[in-house]
Amino acid sequence: MDIVKYKEKLLNLKKELENNSINQVVGFKDSIGELSLIDNHPADIGDELFERSKDLSIRENNQMILEKVNKALDKIAKGTFGICDSCLKEIERERLEIIPYASECTKCNKGKEGNFRKRPIEEEVLGIPFSRSYNGEGQTAYDGEDSWQDENNLLVN
Repeated sequence: MDIVKYKEKLLNLKKELENNSINQVVGFKDSIGELSLIDNHPADIGDELFERSKDLSIRENNQMILEKVNKALDKIAKGTFGICDSCLKEIERERLEIIPYASECTKCNKGKEGNFRKRPIEEEVLGIPFSRSYNGEGQTAYDGEDSWQDENNLLVN
């Protein structure tokens, strides 16, 4: 494994992430260049707010990647670079070519990818009348939709 090549890639990526202009934090008013947030076009402020939140998400992602890059550089210094954190086997070179800060092999990482919730976590704490009456396990209950259907049937008859 060519550690020098990966170290160079990681240092270039670190420099790029640290020098990114999105890392500069600016107040909302300063970022849009308006004297007041109250104007004749409130939809414009909504667009700016969306763009601002997108920029903050990109900034947060850059910080997470920078943290992973720093950990990979520490691993190079310790002599453990290219070893999977989970199974302690060597990480594939193809994976390190694409993601030089990878800390797990493809097999170990695959178990973590795509393991997303099908329903929002908020539904676990919501109670009636806000919770779902059907959760896919063969259970149904009388809910708001049923009450609307009953009311419409009463009006028709």
